[in-house]
Amino acid sequence: MAGASAASQVLRRLFLVTSPGLERGLERELQVLGVPGRFERLPGGVAAVGTAETLWRSALQSRLAELVLVRVGEPFHAPDTRSLDEGLRRLPWQDYLTEEAPESVPIIKVSTEKSRLYHTKLLENHTAQSIRAARLPPRPFAQADKAAPEVRVRLRHNQCQVSVAATGLMHKRGARKAVGEASLRETLAAACVLASPLLRRLTAAQHNDEELVLWDPFCGSGAVLLEALEIALGEICGNVERHYPFMSFPCHDHEDFQRFAETLQPRPHAAVSKLTLIGSDASEEQLERCKRNLRRCLRRLAILQEKAPELPELLEKLPCKVQLLRAPVSRAVQQLQGGAGVPVAELGYSSGRAPQEGKPVSVDACFNAETGTSTLENLHSESPVPGQMQIVLLQTSHFASQKYHNADIHLSPDDQKRGK
Repeated sequence: MAGASAASQVLRRLFLVTSPGLERGLERELQVLGVPGRFERLPGGVAAVGTAETLWRSALQSRLAELVLVRVGEPFHAPDTRSLDEGLRRLPWQDYLTEEAPESVPIIKVSTEKSRLYHTKLLENHTAQSIRAARLPPRPFAQADKAAPEVRVRLRHNQCQVSVAATGLMHKRGARKAVGEASLRETLAAACVLASPLLRRLTAAQHNDEELVLWDPFCGSGAVLLEALEIALGEICGNVERHYPFMSFPCHDHEDFQRFAETLQPRPHAAVSKLTLIGSDASEEQLERCKRNLRRCLRRLAILQEKAPELPELLEKLPCKVQLLRAPVSRAVQQLQGGAGVPVAELGYSSGRAPQEGKPVSVDACFNAETGTSTLENLHSESPVPGQMQIVLLQTSHFASQKYHNADIHLSPDDQKRGK
């Protein structure tokens, strides 16, 4: 980044946490976004080495990352408390923490695996003592009401790695506040959209002068719908006006960050005007939640210069179309007959019934318009058939694949069958 200070150019080690199975998608997303740095895919996330711009872009632009951690120093061997205290004493706490009130320390979370030191409370107390003994810079008055960054200590095979949370939980974007039970997280919804051929088929629709429909038949509170809308509009998922924990780092350069934030502008897809987003649900309560979340999302969009108070007025200002239907799958399928669409569904079931003659047949799935059931046929097909509704069905359980055991998550056979 041109004109950056020396502090912003210091190389730092980061770890971007993501859901198990999404490591490859996160690495690809960072490369597409043009995030500078060196990346290495690891179980549970992506390790990165880069400057402050790497941290800022990851925190503000990544839709798949759940959390960004900054490594504090290098990992050290800690088979006993003496070596643990010596290693903690050498860490550069002054670069990431400020002086708190007397006898006060940041939140410390500890995890251990196959190490001689396994008592988490003991490790937490030794880390707190090391932080109190360190010479930390005073906290600026403007940040007096902000919480200190969270400290995480990880021991694995007697190797201790200390990290500081540079962000909060990144799936909480702020727009989707009306949610029900077991609601899909925004990061998983974004993974569904990015894994679908939406953007490729949107480009093809532009060249062929066609309209494209994305349909979420079980939209619920609108997680998939809102992520698809923001991705098509090229919106930044982060909020530069929000306070992130990395802004409290003593090494953080506020002026450099402000200059960087000014360069972040929405970049809508060239064919976004060809897109129609449709969300349907049989539940009136769920659809009402989706409407409230959609209204909140539209009021936050940078592409809309004038903020209207009501949802219909906001929808009129969008370059694409958004429709919400209260209808079961069978009735919605009948309304979509004859269109070229990319419906995205979170189907965890399939039916062996064959499609009836005269009913809509798609490349990837066959819907029975009378019963609303579907038969998954060719999930990985990328070849659209002229004159038929193009459907892509995604299951979030696809991402939770065999990488669970690499991320220290152990599932019972029953849970594995359910795809949890």
